[in-house]
Amino acid sequence: MKHVLLFCFFFFLCLNIVEAQTNANIAGTENVLVVYRGPVNESDTISQGVKNYYQNAHNIPNKNIVGLMKY
Repeated sequence: MKHVLLFCFFFFLCLNIVEAQTNANIAGTENVLVVYRGPVNESDTISQGVKNYYQNAHNIPNKNIVGLMKY
């Protein structure tokens, strides 16, 4: 009986701690930053292509796009 009461106590204690997942904090497009590698030469278009695809597929605004250049 003692073990059952102890189990019930911890079970109900854990119920208060566990929360259901919600979609309240999912980032929208205004909270997404896309970082890509700038092209090194004319034939280097892979990173640019991935950036363009992701930007168009998820409607990411231009202000949230950052290109990194190698100096």
